[in-house]
Amino acid sequence: MYRRLFRVRAVACVDLLLLAFAIAYGTALGYELWQQALTWRTRHQGLDFPSYYLAARQVVRGADPYSGLRTEARLLLGMEDYFIDSAVGPPAFVFALTPLALLPYPAAWAVWQILSLAALVGSLLWILHALRPGLSTWERILLGSGVVLFPPLTFHLVYAHTELFLLLTLVAAWLCLRRGKQAPAGMLLGLAVSTRLYPALLLLFLAQRKFWKALATTIGTAAGVCVLAGAIMGPTSYLRYWAVLREVIPTLYARQGNFSLWGSVHKVAALWPPLSQRPWLRDGLAYLLSVGVVALTFLLGARHHEPPPQGPCVDLFSLDWGYALYIVACLLASPLSWANYQVLLYGPLILLWTTLKRRPSRPSLWAAGAGLAASLAPLLDLWPHHPRGITWFQTFGPTLTLVGIFLALAVLPRERAMLQDTARALPQGTA
Repeated sequence: MYRRLFRVRAVACVDLLLLAFAIAYGTALGYELWQQALTWRTRHQGLDFPSYYLAARQVVRGADPYSGLRTEARLLLGMEDYFIDSAVGPPAFVFALTPLALLPYPAAWAVWQILSLAALVGSLLWILHALRPGLSTWERILLGSGVVLFPPLTFHLVYAHTELFLLLTLVAAWLCLRRGKQAPAGMLLGLAVSTRLYPALLLLFLAQRKFWKALATTIGTAAGVCVLAGAIMGPTSYLRYWAVLREVIPTLYARQGNFSLWGSVHKVAALWPPLSQRPWLRDGLAYLLSVGVVALTFLLGARHHEPPPQGPCVDLFSLDWGYALYIVACLLASPLSWANYQVLLYGPLILLWTTLKRRPSRPSLWAAGAGLAASLAPLLDLWPHHPRGITWFQTFGPTLTLVGIFLALAVLPRERAMLQDTARALPQGTA
């Protein structure tokens, strides 16, 4: 009894400490966003959001969004040293941004941030409603604090990125698949694939699970959106986008904030001359790791596969687990995977928590814990004059976040099955 009381008090103290830290951290983040709103001409010169707004303006004016954004930033926004000169998303993505052009820049940025937070809250509520983890008050405090303190959320809000909208889309598609509504799920995934490209790996998930209607709808929706964007922006927009892919995107592979396996290889090459001097070896290794992740994900999905649901089902663990695994694989295998992309991990992390809360698995707990610890690497910038080892950890740590969560999900079905078999083997009443 005393041991249980001590444990409850310890959990309460940890939760209250995390809550206080989350409130302080959230307040500091809110202050930063407030300062951005007041001094946006200077503070937004290093952000991606002005390129979204300027590209939308270019489309509305009938101009080319794949060039001249620096000039437009100087003339329209008064930003003398803006760093992005062309849109880097596909025409469908640029076309989807056109509503931003209807507003003045400060209003567009404010609306974007408000909608991003609404997308985050909506996604989390949908995930929790579907998985029903049965949270106590202390667990709700822990979850809420963890959501606020997860570093990718800070990167997303400070730089005003797009992935919270993608999170909402992917969560909505997953809920449709759980309910056997394949056509709506395919439409949502088609929108995701046509605008952000890297979720295209989920097409393999649909084919593996034999969601043929969802697969056909995804391909049809993506093709329709691309055709519509091409018709409005002009067929040559895809040629200009292809030029950006060839000329601009490769220069981003070795950036410190690119945390895919592909990016990690290029960062190693930038630090180790023998590899950078052999581009064929560098690129071959990057291809091998990316293809290897896709192949491993497919093999794991095939090993722990259950027939697709035709309607509401009691146990949808296989579907939930497979969808989460493929999302993490998307982030690992994509040539570009920035820190803000990792807000997509909210779904896989809550699935892990829900499953491990009911059936603890030591390998999954260790892998997920190591991954979450590695996600704190970017925050070490607050440590002045840190040693070189910390710099290396900052450079590669968030990649370990993806690897850790992938491994935690990979071993989860096996551990779950072993625990279930052990429970069945126990005498009745013992389990």
